[in-house]
Amino acid sequence: MLRTSLMIVGVMMLAGAAVGWWLGRGFGGLAIPGGILVLALIGERYVYKPLQTDTPGPGWEQTGETFADPSSGRMVTVWFNPATGKRRYVAAPGS
Repeated sequence: MLRTSLMIVGVMMLAGAAVGWWLGRGFGGLAIPGGILVLALIGERYVYKPLQTDTPGPGWEQTGETFADPSSGRMVTVWFNPATGKRRYVAAPGS
């Protein structure tokens, strides 16, 4: 809900900037913050991925790190791939 509301505000800011430009009054300071807001919300979708439920394949090592996911309350284990440097967050079995 909050994400959707912020996206609407960002798009409205960009639309307001476009109307201001079309009327010859410049961007009115709306284009930059509106663009940053929209890009941040789009980028957030790809950076913060949902928890996985299956363990990663070969080449992944469990780090021993565990924590409670604040949004779901589930316990999470952290996996690391030394070849790529990527980390994966997997819901612990039974949580």
